[in-house]
Amino acid sequence: MSYLNVLKRLKAADEVSAAEVKAILSMDHPSEGQVYPHLRGYLLSRFLLDDSVQTDDLKKLVSSSISKSLEISEGDLDVTDLSDRCISAPSVETKLALAMLKFEEALGIKVDVMERVNCVTVADYAGVVSRYL
Repeated sequence: MSYLNVLKRLKAADEVSAAEVKAILSMDHPSEGQVYPHLRGYLLSRFLLDDSVQTDDLKKLVSSSISKSLEISEGDLDVTDLSDRCISAPSVETKLALAMLKFEEALGIKVDVMERVNCVTVADYAGVVSRYL
């Protein structure tokens, strides 16, 4: 993929994720069910994935994104991945944490760290986020 195509894809992802945040912020005290589709759309765009990804598991979404970007299998990623940056945390966990923090920042909220860590699925995280809005 050319540099220009990558740039266009990243810009489009930024626009989609900004629109998803705007949709959530336009709601008055949104419920988990109202937050969920926009949160899922936000995460898919940030991870450069499309609607064909069926999982709701947060770590699997990130793993799919990284393995797709690196053109390796998710199994190979699990075996070889240990980041040098975040206290040897796997890249999957690092990327997920950063995406969650960026999402919360865009919404103007700060979720309790333990609540965030306990989220396994997009639905779990949507429930937590909705309580902070």
